[in-house]
Amino acid sequence: MRKHHLAGLGTATAVVLGVVLPFPAAAADADTLYVNNTKSSNCSNDGSGTAAQPFCTIQAAADAAQPGQTVRVVRGSYPEQVKLNRSGTADKPITLVGGSIRDRAGMPVIALPTSRTHAFSATGAHDIKVTGFRFASTAEAVLLTDAQRITFEGNYIWGGSSAEAPPAAIRVTGASEDTTLSRNIVYTEGLQSISIEAGVKGTVVTGNAVTQKRNAGGITVTDAPGTVITGNSISAGCSPSLALLGDSSGAVVENNLLAADPYNARNSGLCTTPTSRLKVSDASRAGTTVDYNIADPYGHGAVAYDWAGTLSNSLKDAGQGAHDLIADPKLGVPELGLQPAPGSPAIDSADATARGAAETDLFGYRRIDDPYVANSGTGNGIHDRGAAEYTTSSRSVLLQPSADRVPTGAPVTIEIRDQESWSPVVAYTVDFGDGSEPAVTTGTSVQHSYATAGVYRLKVTVTSENGDSNTMADSTVTVSEPGPLVPRLTVFQVEGPLTFTASAASSSSPWTITKEILDYGDGTTVDLLTTYGRYSYHKEGDYTATLTVTDAGGRTEKISQKVHVAYQPSGFQPLEPVRVMDTRTDFAGRTTLGPGQTLTIPLGTRMAEGLPTFPLGYTPTAVVLNVTALSKDSASFLTVYPAGTDRPDTSSLNVAAKQVVPNLVTVPVGPDGNVAVYNKSGNVDVVADIFGYYYNQGPGSNPGDRYTAQAPVRLADTRSSGTRLGQGGETTIQVAGKNGVPLGATAAVLNVTSTGSTAPSFLTVYPAGGKRPETSNLNFTAGQTVPNQVVVPLSADGKVTVYNHAGSTDVVADLFGYYSPSGEALFTPVTPTRLVDTRAAGGPIGPGATLSVASGAPAGATGAVLNITGTGSTAGGYLTVWADGTPRPGTSNLNFTAGQTVPNHVTTPLGANGKFDLYNFQGTTDAVADVFGYFTKP
Repeated sequence: MRKHHLAGLGTATAVVLGVVLPFPAAAADADTLYVNNTKSSNCSNDGSGTAAQPFCTIQAAADAAQPGQTVRVVRGSYPEQVKLNRSGTADKPITLVGGSIRDRAGMPVIALPTSRTHAFSATGAHDIKVTGFRFASTAEAVLLTDAQRITFEGNYIWGGSSAEAPPAAIRVTGASEDTTLSRNIVYTEGLQSISIEAGVKGTVVTGNAVTQKRNAGGITVTDAPGTVITGNSISAGCSPSLALLGDSSGAVVENNLLAADPYNARNSGLCTTPTSRLKVSDASRAGTTVDYNIADPYGHGAVAYDWAGTLSNSLKDAGQGAHDLIADPKLGVPELGLQPAPGSPAIDSADATARGAAETDLFGYRRIDDPYVANSGTGNGIHDRGAAEYTTSSRSVLLQPSADRVPTGAPVTIEIRDQESWSPVVAYTVDFGDGSEPAVTTGTSVQHSYATAGVYRLKVTVTSENGDSNTMADSTVTVSEPGPLVPRLTVFQVEGPLTFTASAASSSSPWTITKEILDYGDGTTVDLLTTYGRYSYHKEGDYTATLTVTDAGGRTEKISQKVHVAYQPSGFQPLEPVRVMDTRTDFAGRTTLGPGQTLTIPLGTRMAEGLPTFPLGYTPTAVVLNVTALSKDSASFLTVYPAGTDRPDTSSLNVAAKQVVPNLVTVPVGPDGNVAVYNKSGNVDVVADIFGYYYNQGPGSNPGDRYTAQAPVRLADTRSSGTRLGQGGETTIQVAGKNGVPLGATAAVLNVTSTGSTAPSFLTVYPAGGKRPETSNLNFTAGQTVPNQVVVPLSADGKVTVYNHAGSTDVVADLFGYYSPSGEALFTPVTPTRLVDTRAAGGPIGPGATLSVASGAPAGATGAVLNITGTGSTAGGYLTVWADGTPRPGTSNLNFTAGQTVPNHVTTPLGANGKFDLYNFQGTTDAVADVFGYFTKP
């Protein structure tokens, strides 16, 4: 039983494909012809093919080759058709050598993709070996006609196209004899991958990985007796993986993996008729041996065998296939040679004595014993079935330098990180890439010093006791002249409020930089080498970001940068009101808020159906919401604040036990564009509607609508006009075109009050002439006086409509300002901050008294967005808010009865000194003022 498997064995070959195995020792120049068509090669087809002046084409070298000579071709693309008509002798073959099948990218490519010609052909030639090339053609890539003793070994061969399918990728025909097709990777879109045709004798097909598209066949032998087909991995779809047709008697079929097409799902029904993995005609049975194969009958209605027309999953009745397995061979992808995966029944189960069985596999690795699998093969018992051996020799061995950047003369230790090897390692040979003598060791590290600046690629050759050798190129070392460690830090604001990105990428040192510890200035530290530098501060302020850089030479340096964290001045975009939260209905998965609980309103991430989508490129800095608290049991307050930041010590609205209280809230958004709602005590449902947002697209962009503050002025009062609103009643108010509001205004800031209501109800304020939204602006009970500020879009003619849901009520509407493209000021959100709380300092405001409050806005600010709360009043009354130093207007901002706690959103002008005034009509009352932002002229 397998106890465990080595990590990465299934893909180990892919790791080493970028390495060219060394060629066999080169013959003398007289015995070697060179081909190199690169621009710098000085090539010529009129010369003699020396290393100094190679041939430009392979054909020129092939035409000049003599018995015993080697044609050595440099990697590259050769758009030609090679026709080999010359021959070698039995003891002096002509050899064409390219690269290594372990390094497909390094193999020369012979292809004419636009022409239906053969990439390579030989007619009547003999004693030739071709190894290490990539052949591609829309016709047969390789065509051998009347050829003798031709060996194709270690090539990658692609042939055919779906449009005009050729007979095969490799076609052996005519009176060809003693052809060997060994250790190739073959793929076709034609009719067959390999076709051995009538009259051909003595062909050996061994150790190949063969793949084809769904309708193509694998290896087909027709009227070619004595063919040996051993140790191949063949995947096919709707045609047999291997077929012996006509009279192909006396064949040997052993150690093959006959698999389903890996590109098509099993049982997919893509094939029109059932197929078999192995097909043997009646005339081909005589003298043929079939054993030690694995046939995978699954998929496409396939069976394992078609034996003289009988479909079956067993050949025991025919006296064949005694050691065949009917199973999934668990092969990897075709591009990597259909290697067996861990647990494959192919491992250590082949017949090592089969004709054509090789001591090395598709990639040149020797047969090896998997110690975790019982040996069930013959001979030495450790050969795997199929083309590729499951082996640790193809494992990845890593080189890890102690520093990948070093100054000249400094020692660098290179750690050799190896995995388990089933054949003991006798040597690691480390090539430092600088031309110096490689280091040979059996240990786990070597040390080296570089004398010259440059970039050097490290290679390691692993030699095992069984003779396997594998070279891998791994790490690089950059060597520079000695110099200082220079830290560099850049911190800049990116999309999203309070969000910055820090980079230390331009820091420099001849040594590897090992740490880049950044302190953002608020106690948060990260290592920029392992963490992306994007960071969202939890609140505004001025911070000092400090970077501490350490290099592999043991040196440490620091650098700091001042970071000003603030919301940006923003324009306003009104929206048709949309409900974005309602915990009464499990809206967006949110339910009633319990004491001390917080919920997130997902404005920045569209998590709930119906949420607004902010235009592409518009990053909101703040949103305008109408938030309604519905207390289920006890008094509480809600705090609405930027999600992902510290919760401020402010309130957005207060609610008495079992009361319903609405309030407009302007709140900055968090780094992710969301806002959070915190409930102090009791159980409270929350309803939130969005009415608009502020945004800043950056310098030179459209800033949105600007705000112009107005001295408060009353627009409507049904108590004096006698137009009280009944159930379902509406009144339309002209806003633009009077009181200094231009006709081009897009939205207005109103304070709307319901008073004298006869039943519980709500008011909805919306653009006149438009569809009334399913939202509310203020909620009230019978007899209750409730004010609420409203930011409402205006109709094209500058009007708004007020709708009453139930009973009858009087409505008062006061104007405080408007938004327009030509307005005066942009809005800068701030983290909600408490400005004053007379309960904590100063005491209640007396009857007819005024309290001046500093807004904290910068010099030149024209207005502020506040939340004002009146609480603990001794008599019914109201509070008025206006700019300090100007006459008090005849309007109110919030109304209350004795003992009542009432909040209201207030957008107020500021005095030249940055202050606003609070006036209390009668009795005494405490007042709380929180600021959410301010307006400034750009």
